[in-house]
Amino acid sequence: MLKMLKNSGKDAVLYTSSIVEKRMSFWSCDYTVFNNEISRHFDLLICLDCGDVGRLGERACLLEMAEKSINIDHHYTNTNFATENRVDGDMSSTCEMVYDLFLEMNVEITPEIAEFLYGGIMGDTGCLKYSSATQKTVKTVAKLMETG
Repeated sequence: MLKMLKNSGKDAVLYTSSIVEKRMSFWSCDYTVFNNEISRHFDLLICLDCGDVGRLGERACLLEMAEKSINIDHHYTNTNFATENRVDGDMSSTCEMVYDLFLEMNVEITPEIAEFLYGGIMGDTGCLKYSSATQKTVKTVAKLMETG
């Protein structure tokens, strides 16, 4: 999502609750570890793969600071906490949902974006072995692999 927003000329920040795990550090990722020191205004907060406000931890304060919020998630238990909610418990992963959203928006899926989406799908589906992985999921993964 961050790469798409930046590629679209948006000023965007990715806040994480902690440093990215070492096993995932091979992905070059421009992120900021959230520390409650916000010195800027946000028009929009996008929450990905987050079933409820509690999962945001200290970052929950961003919901009140942003004018609007979007919640994109694949968990049946999602509480629809944002201004706009795109929740589908039948999807394999939030990254598969984001891929579909990008197609709807005519976003160019660059090799870098494809790599992030592929990693997210593979992580959430246990490398396609969980029951949430469908034929559509496998086709999406194949398209992402063809991209780069």
